[in-house]
Amino acid sequence: MKLILLATVLILTGCSSNRLVIEKEVPPRVSLPRNLRTIEIQNISGRDTENLQAALAQVLSQQTDFKVIYSQNTEELIDAKLRGNRNRQSYPQADLIIRGQAQESIERRIKDGFTQFAVTSRLYLQLIKADSGEVVLSDYFVGTSLSNIYLKNSNTTYDSFTDALFSARNVALDKFISQFTPQKKWEEIELIPYKETKKFDEVKNLISYGKLDIAKEKISDHIRNCSDDTEKGKAFFTLAVVESLLGNTDTAKANILKSNELYPSEVSMSYLADIEKGNTK
Repeated sequence: MKLILLATVLILTGCSSNRLVIEKEVPPRVSLPRNLRTIEIQNISGRDTENLQAALAQVLSQQTDFKVIYSQNTEELIDAKLRGNRNRQSYPQADLIIRGQAQESIERRIKDGFTQFAVTSRLYLQLIKADSGEVVLSDYFVGTSLSNIYLKNSNTTYDSFTDALFSARNVALDKFISQFTPQKKWEEIELIPYKETKKFDEVKNLISYGKLDIAKEKISDHIRNCSDDTEKGKAFFTLAVVESLLGNTDTAKANILKSNELYPSEVSMSYLADIEKGNTK
């Protein structure tokens, strides 16, 4: 997993000072080649799907690096080779195509003069390679939403029906987008504090700010200048964490083993298990 470190120090309420929080980028379930950069939204069948397609185009533009383009005719065959080279020159040909259908249920709830809408948006969407017709993603994505409750006979301008419908669609579309784009994930890491609190806090803050190379230097200096084996063991574990965040898995494992020789700890062994399971990269 590629690591994205926070630009600010995050403080967890109720957690001890030996913990820090990082933000990771989790690889998508469907890995797409980097050269596929454009998407065309073709036919999505169902009720009021023009607004749905517009919402999908907006989500793609805001949450991904893909460029949404439109062809002059969305009824052509998927295989771009059958479209011919002249068609390719006439208008941009997308790398990927999205097709599907929408099934949506809307329930109007009325109780004691108050109204609320409950919506379920069930989208079946396919992501298709335009040049070959290969379906790289095909699944159902479900979103639900409840509108605000309002007085049935009020003159409010709030459109609870539309609000609930669009919210449910956005939930389903976010699930679809998450299948082929990296997602951010919070992860909490427990460190083993040094006796020298100032040095430990300095290193922890450097890690939090993403300054891993500087943190690595500070930890290495502490290990070289330290005569206490217990303190060295704690520092070796911190060094292991930094190496794992840099992607140096083998070095991280070796440092954890050194740490455990000098300072046996469940924390270091637990982190080693996470590395071996692939949970920390």
